[in-house]
Amino acid sequence: MFDSEAFKNEVTEQLQGKSREQKVAFAVRSAMRVLPLLAVQKKSAALLKREREAYSFWKEEDRN
Repeated sequence: MFDSEAFKNEVTEQLQGKSREQKVAFAVRSAMRVLPLLAVQKKSAALLKREREAYSFWKEEDRN
């Protein structure tokens, strides 16, 4: 199981001695990775299946 306290301690330890710019860059990259997860809305199972397909953002005739 994921130990969030150990992870927090590890990240805090690794950020020790880093410049403010490096800490900000780490925070921005972390936020950018999480934002798509926050944007997901509850959707029907059929819609989720379609979105998991490769290139689902293109029209079917344009996927080739």
